[in-house]
Amino acid sequence: MENNKSGQIDRRIELYLRSDEIITHQSPVKDSDHTISINQIKSSFYSLNSREAGIKELIVRVTNKDGQLLKIYDLAYRADKTRAILKGIRTTPRLYIDGHKIDEIPDNDEDLSNLFRRS
Repeated sequence: MENNKSGQIDRRIELYLRSDEIITHQSPVKDSDHTISINQIKSSFYSLNSREAGIKELIVRVTNKDGQLLKIYDLAYRADKTRAILKGIRTTPRLYIDGHKIDEIPDNDEDLSNLFRRS
């Protein structure tokens, strides 16, 4: 492993989250004969719940400060969900450091930074 800009050893840090789909508009579609189709037009976006958003913010802040690289996967997206399933991830948020699952994610900068250095 190589040292990063802050002199620490680079770690492979992965964070798995799950966004919720927020539907902003949904309306039935009328067919050419003016019957209502089963198909619907919907507008939506994805958003993290407040707990996962807070954890993401904390981890991004600490990894940026420490010069660590972070990969974030969102299980709302098929490719990321497939990756999580193959790793056996059933719940989020889930943190991995160098392939090792971290059971409890620290809730403050100092403890998280220490975890990245120790792992």
